[in-house]
Amino acid sequence: MTYIPADTKPPLPDPLHRDPSPPPYSPTDPSISGSSSDQQTYVPLPHPTPATTPGSSSPLALQAQFFQDTKSQSQPIPESKSVNSSSSVSLTGPLNIIGKVSSSASINLSQHVLVTDKTASSGSTTLSNHVTVNGKVDASGSVKCYQNVRIDGKIASSGSVELRDGVWVGGKVDASGGITLRDGVEVVEKVDCSGALTMDGNVRVGGKVSTSGQVLMKNGVVLGGDLDTSGKVKIEGAGLVVVGGKMECRWGLVVDGECVTE
Repeated sequence: MTYIPADTKPPLPDPLHRDPSPPPYSPTDPSISGSSSDQQTYVPLPHPTPATTPGSSSPLALQAQFFQDTKSQSQPIPESKSVNSSSSVSLTGPLNIIGKVSSSASINLSQHVLVTDKTASSGSTTLSNHVTVNGKVDASGSVKCYQNVRIDGKIASSGSVELRDGVWVGGKVDASGGITLRDGVEVVEKVDCSGALTMDGNVRVGGKVSTSGQVLMKNGVVLGGDLDTSGKVKIEGAGLVVVGGKMECRWGLVVDGECVTE
């Protein structure tokens, strides 16, 4: 033992400012390097990771992301009064239109647009990518709706009508030309057209279907009412075709699939 005079001993640490963590582990620590049987092994306690560690999963980063998401969600959707134009109307959302949209030419609405009334155009009308019309859609030209479109009223077109990829119509669909319903379309009321009618891929019509042209039904079609056509009817594909009422076709019937009628 080495004797150290009292006046040369280092001062004792202040207990109020004592560091509770043990000294860092070293392979040469004498407590484990010897071979004596009465030696005790020292295992250091793990140090907690600071909460401000950089990274996308740190609390500060998650908190910042939360406030950013909250801010973006709390931003109000822009609103507009009724739109009435003598030229073409092309609007991209998000946008809420309180009233109707009318144009002496064409109408094109896309990407999260809500119209609380009807749309009326002297030309064509195109609605796509999450568009909702609380009224009817009236067009002197063609009508095209695709990718999650909801129309609470009817569709009336002096040209052709094409509905596809998730379209719901609360009224009827009436066209002077042909009609195409494809890939997830539901019409609550009837369908009436002067041209050819194609229904392909998960299509439902609640009422009667009338057409002057040929009718093609394939890959899952359900009709709640009668089917009346002046042309030929062709049924094909893997999906079941169901006609809830009578089926009248004056130019023949060709069935190359499964069909159930009244």
